[in-house]
Amino acid sequence: MKENELSLHERRYCIMTNLEALLGAAKKGYTAPKQDNSELSVQEKKTITKDSSREDILDYIMVFLCERIDIKVSVFKGGYVLTKLMPDEARMTEDIDFSISEEHQYYDIIPVLEDLGNDLVKLGVITEYEVKPTIGERSSGGIHMMTPGNIPDLKIDIGWHDLSWGVSSWSCVGFDCKRFEVERMLSDKISAIYSRKRFRRTKDIYDFYILTNNFDVSLPKLKKYIINRGLIDWDADPFREEVVTQYAKAYDKLTVATCDGRVINKPELSKILLRLRDFMENYDNDVTWNHIERVFK
Repeated sequence: MKENELSLHERRYCIMTNLEALLGAAKKGYTAPKQDNSELSVQEKKTITKDSSREDILDYIMVFLCERIDIKVSVFKGGYVLTKLMPDEARMTEDIDFSISEEHQYYDIIPVLEDLGNDLVKLGVITEYEVKPTIGERSSGGIHMMTPGNIPDLKIDIGWHDLSWGVSSWSCVGFDCKRFEVERMLSDKISAIYSRKRFRRTKDIYDFYILTNNFDVSLPKLKKYIINRGLIDWDADPFREEVVTQYAKAYDKLTVATCDGRVINKPELSKILLRLRDFMENYDNDVTWNHIERVFK
């Protein structure tokens, strides 16, 4: 009797063992279906070469960064952000710009920049690269990537800034990122316009115009951000006749094209300066710029 019971247990054990083996084999042979999320698989779907569009190359770089750096402490800004916010009006860019708030964060990013440079060299997109070894409050870090032929070089510019203000959430290439708020972007643009370098940076006055064409702007917030930013030279009045004359000559040389190469007809400088004057006249007022009606309310 005991022998028969033992044999029965043995048979049950063999059946369970075989069943587990079958289930294990089934699991190994099973492939879960991929989620239909086109944004999250940008890099998986796209491969780039030196002949890829500038937009595709920058998107590839953005994905590469977001997969490897801590995007919770990195805030994007600059021309690349503008091309995503206003693709039909923003000017072409060769840079991806972002800021960090502490020096040590940059030294965690340096290996990522080196990996990116090596990756793009292998793909033939760039010929060589140079990573900045340090970052300062007045000197940016980043990477300069040299491209073959007459193609403009690529760059990543990394600033060290206070990120406790003027930051908003931003979804880009399938990642939950952060970017500068419009008012903070405008504080940078206005600071450049009220500086001696404005004749070398006529792109800033164009960016001011398209931002205010597409977004509402809180003047109290803009004023706060300009004060937070500091270093604005109010004596460098851009409305003086001699300044406008020089500005017009520099602005005439500015060519504006979108990332897909479409040339944009620039607005007249006089039109931009009228709007800028309107903003400055309302600088101390508790009003909001309405970009649809193009008035302050």
